[in-house]
Amino acid sequence: MGIFCSCLQTCCEESGERQRLTNEPSSSLIPTTISGSNQGGPVDRMTAANAAAQAAARRNPENKRPQPTHMQMRTQLIAKRELEKEVRKRNDPAYRRELGLEPGPAQTAVPESDFSPVISSVYFTCDFLGDNVARTKTELSDKLETCLKTRLETEDGMISAIYMIYSLNHRQTKDTCIDTIGKYVSNILEHSDDPKYRKIKMSNRAFQEQITACKGGMAFLKTIGFEEKQEAPEGDAEPEKFLVMSEDRAQNTSGLVNSLEALKKGQSVPIKLHRNLKIYKVDPSKRLQAPELPQDFFDLGTEELKREQRLREEEVDRLTSLRTQEMRSRDVLRKPSYKYTLIRVRTPDNFVIEGTFGVYESLNAVRQFVCPTLSSETITFQFKDPVANKVLSAEEKSLNDLGLAPAAIIQMTLSDSLPGPSLKEEHIAEAEML
Repeated sequence: MGIFCSCLQTCCEESGERQRLTNEPSSSLIPTTISGSNQGGPVDRMTAANAAAQAAARRNPENKRPQPTHMQMRTQLIAKRELEKEVRKRNDPAYRRELGLEPGPAQTAVPESDFSPVISSVYFTCDFLGDNVARTKTELSDKLETCLKTRLETEDGMISAIYMIYSLNHRQTKDTCIDTIGKYVSNILEHSDDPKYRKIKMSNRAFQEQITACKGGMAFLKTIGFEEKQEAPEGDAEPEKFLVMSEDRAQNTSGLVNSLEALKKGQSVPIKLHRNLKIYKVDPSKRLQAPELPQDFFDLGTEELKREQRLREEEVDRLTSLRTQEMRSRDVLRKPSYKYTLIRVRTPDNFVIEGTFGVYESLNAVRQFVCPTLSSETITFQFKDPVANKVLSAEEKSLNDLGLAPAAIIQMTLSDSLPGPSLKEEHIAEAEML
């Protein structure tokens, strides 16, 4: 035992300061307490705790924000530039007047250039009235309504009423009317012996809003057997107008079912865009200018332009994120600002064939429009973009996809030379100088 203690004491002496092996504490092991005055002032425990938490967060690699990639930095820079450009544009007084946000100065009439005639409007036609009847959409609708009303008293009265419902009303008005008539007819079929289901009070608010407000709605009810009558309600009240169906007509269940089926499967009168063909003769020494277009050519009105302005910020958000080609394609499909486009085809002998097209029609539709005006059916030709100086070979593409909206001038190039003019004599005779 003495040998063990002697060896232990020797090891302690070699390692440094000698340590006691007894239970008595050494003065060198007791921590020294420093008073607050000696530390330089009172310690703010909250500040110290926050500092410690921040230091721990910096030491934790999971809390480090990843550095943006080069592509992300470039995209954010583009978005920032677009946003700054948009802010400058919003603050431009001329642009704000265009949106109707500020009153503009009184405008004086400016005479139109001889080389830039104004297109007055977009015209439409339909087979019901004949291709020779070309009107604006509002005028055509009025003429169609007049024509259909004159046919209500004929054998095709019910078909005319259905055409009126589908062709002369907005979708919500039309759908509400059809649903209400369906309920009337269904109640009669289920309770043909009950007179109350064969009587409709015309002053009823629901009837006024759902039937009377829909052009053709009242006419359809009369064609299936309802008659307008004056009847006095219970008591001493004054007579009121009712639509009443006789019991005999109510018993004709097959007729009512067929009429209701025809109503639900009805269609509107097909409206076609009128080409509004015009032939011009141009001076080869003068540059052909693009025409001015009416508001009908544009899909966005003043209110829609304001809404478009509010949605521009979304475009900036899209620029800051990576998007697939499919997502970008869907955005492009939502963006067209035009409904129609004015196409001018210039022939090699300086005639211009002008027509109006829908922006989603193909370039082949322009070819089909031009061919009947040519002097010979054997003429072969191509369309050429005079600006890009390239042949427009993808004729299956839409005019909007080819960038030919809202107006465009394209060149006709012939495969072979012609001994005479490219157009028929009747078209040359009616050509105006442009």
